[in-house]
Amino acid sequence: VDLQSLGALLGADVPFAVLGGTAAWFWVVAGTGMATLLLGAVGGVAGFAIEPVPIRWTDDYPARIHAEDPERALALTGSDRQLFDSAIEAAHPRHVLADHLPEDRSGRAIVIGAGKAAAAMAEAIEKVWEGELSGLVVTRYEHHADCRRIEVVEAAHPVPDDAGERVARRVLELVSNLEESDRVIFLLSGGGSSLLALPAEGISLADKQAINKALLRSGAHIGEMNCVRKHLSAIKGGRLAKACWPASVYTYAISDVPGDEATVIASGPT
Repeated sequence: VDLQSLGALLGADVPFAVLGGTAAWFWVVAGTGMATLLLGAVGGVAGFAIEPVPIRWTDDYPARIHAEDPERALALTGSDRQLFDSAIEAAHPRHVLADHLPEDRSGRAIVIGAGKAAAAMAEAIEKVWEGELSGLVVTRYEHHADCRRIEVVEAAHPVPDDAGERVARRVLELVSNLEESDRVIFLLSGGGSSLLALPAEGISLADKQAINKALLRSGAHIGEMNCVRKHLSAIKGGRLAKACWPASVYTYAISDVPGDEATVIASGPT
């Protein structure tokens, strides 16, 4: 595999979620022909790397890496397994989200969200919210969670599909015509740019898909890519927050971008 071309295709800071996008990523180690599993987590859990494994590239799907020996790639034993489990557990929304929710959880709240961790975040809120709760979140295919009051829809990542466009329209409809007394809880995590895909006026979904593929191949920094995505979207770049007015909006984000800049995470819908 040509890793220089691969690095340009993937983008310098594009993570690949292993377990829901909250803590574990695959990174290409430039010049080595290897992929290394790196772990990190919120709350100060130390990162580490296990033995690199050979990788091969396939053209069937942008930003997909295949380990030639998957069992070797994910084989963790002993202390490595414990560290892996601890990192994932420490970063899981069921542990980190509840403490930051509003103290008054007795009233009505509308929950919306997008990202690879959106379903897990919605499930965490359902367990602690005492008042009326409803809403809609979109997550990546096969990242569903057991939510009973908040609807979970799945869509494509990293290249958007029509499911992501449909749910984005539904989210905007859900928060339209709210009142000042309403509370909106927005759950954001990595992948939200693709999963909440609503093209700006004059741009088609096919246009967005083509541009997104080009961005992934460009080698641009994730902040640069998301800057472009904001300007091609009818929902990102603060436009979702504008649609929610005059309701109060609480945004809870699990960052997957260097520096944790709020306007960059999933292209900053709110």
